[in-house]
Amino acid sequence: IREALAAANPQDTRNRKALAAGYQNLGATLRETGDSADALEYNRKALEIYQSLAGENAGDAEFQRLLARAYNAFGSVQYESGDFDGAFDNLQKSLEITQSLAAQNPANEEMRRNLSTLLEEIGYVYISKGEPAAALEQYRKALEIRTRLSADFPLNMD
Repeated sequence: IREALAAANPQDTRNRKALAAGYQNLGATLRETGDSADALEYNRKALEIYQSLAGENAGDAEFQRLLARAYNAFGSVQYESGDFDGAFDNLQKSLEITQSLAAQNPANEEMRRNLSTLLEEIGYVYISKGEPAAALEQYRKALEIRTRLSADFPLNMD
């Protein structure tokens, strides 16, 4: 139904966003069941929609956040499929957007936490590519962010 609604009115941002979220949910479920090929396909569809929406709404932080999340999801499935170069490229794109969003709103705890998690994920890719020194650098950056988060939000147990 969402596909039909989005196709019938491509200017309807709400339906396109819901369609992308649906694709991403399908991709996540397929990933959990071990169906990497279909998980990649649904995450690719979600990413394409979020790229379009973020491009049309360049100043909207929410669309940028969704795009970063889509790059992350796609890169994670690529990583699990053994496509370490593809995973690195997409995780790096997610990182760049997330860094920008975190810089725009340094008090946003969730964005800073996402940033540290992305750095760890990129570290895993470096390990898989046989580059432990580069991985260590990413892990140190993630730890630095987590240490600052701990100081800034001492009552948060996450």
